[in-house]
Amino acid sequence: MAPVRLLTTGTMIDIRMDSNGDGLFSADESIRVAGTQYPLILPGDVVLTASQLDYNPLGHTAATGIQLSKNGATLSVTVSGTGYAY
Repeated sequence: MAPVRLLTTGTMIDIRMDSNGDGLFSADESIRVAGTQYPLILPGDVVLTASQLDYNPLGHTAATGIQLSKNGATLSVTVSGTGYAY
């Protein structure tokens, strides 16, 4: 299985798989899952903090937090080093 990168930037979320193994995660490596093509554009009133999470083939990544905001309300999502998000 190839490494995966999750990118969030403002109103966009993208998931890319480094299928050619060059380590670059180019825009043409965005994935399609269950009929959904990435990147996804979120509704205008939903905003994500900018993040980049690189997952190894075991699903591990650097621990981080992501903020999701809408109309002044904020939700924090924690991603552990094992890749578990809560």
